[in-house]
Amino acid sequence: MALENVTDEELFATMIAVDKRLMEQGHKVSRRSMEVPRLTLLEYGIEEMVIMTGGPRPKGPYQRVEDMFDAFYSRHDRAMGGHIGVFLFRDIFARVSLPRVYGTMAIKLIDSVDLTPLQQRAVMLDPALHDMLVDQVIDVGDADSGFETLTHPKARDPLVTKLLSLSRFHLHATAAILTGGYDYRGAVQSAILSSELVLKAGAAIAGATEDELKDPRRFGHNRVKALDKAAEALPGLDRDRIGRVVAAQPNYVENRYSDAQPSRVETGHLAMGAQYIAAEVIRQISSQNFRSSLTRPMLRTYPA
Repeated sequence: MALENVTDEELFATMIAVDKRLMEQGHKVSRRSMEVPRLTLLEYGIEEMVIMTGGPRPKGPYQRVEDMFDAFYSRHDRAMGGHIGVFLFRDIFARVSLPRVYGTMAIKLIDSVDLTPLQQRAVMLDPALHDMLVDQVIDVGDADSGFETLTHPKARDPLVTKLLSLSRFHLHATAAILTGGYDYRGAVQSAILSSELVLKAGAAIAGATEDELKDPRRFGHNRVKALDKAAEALPGLDRDRIGRVVAAQPNYVENRYSDAQPSRVETGHLAMGAQYIAAEVIRQISSQNFRSSLTRPMLRTYPA
């Protein structure tokens, strides 16, 4: 059946029925945003594969349904269950969110950061700042997608997946607090805890038990000990760079009860450092490595 013969009202009714069916099957909005257009078209006998090569999306049946779905749910709704990150531009927290991709898509990494056109221009005029932005977008992408593409033989162990999942949602909370306009100090503990948990996931891969990881005499909240243990099983881990990031983080327990908190800019760097640590661990245990797909090779510069 040709979709041009289907009215918007009829198409909408079909789309929301498909969406409700997927919701009842347990699919989150972020996942349904990719599946609903495809399955709605199948209701009319239309199989369409959308391959993105950059530029505007092609006009056609798929985009008609996708536009309808995007109008049905707000951007906030569609982000639920997905992952966001943060980039510190001067003293503001800009949200990082990579686009949904169908097939192959060419993207400008700077467009993944919620900056105004003039802010983008300022970033492009500052090579060091631009490189920092690229490093952070890559880290956010690797930390998110790598969680779904784990390849290390021990990465699916229950303790490891639990620690990775806990680290991921604390990292998400960090970005949500900072980019949501809330008191930035609320992100400090989440950022530190995210780093601790992902390093403990690496330590668990190296053989540390849950009791050992909780024992203050063995690991407790000591992120350096967790890093050293993780490095035993993950030889590609950038031990020195992660060590420098961890050394700059506040003590988790002392910070919890302290009136003195990092400044706004310090908190931004703390969050971006946590994003780096999460991504660096996940890159060692998954097939994800966003940097390898760059059209122009770039060495990491941030964190130093």
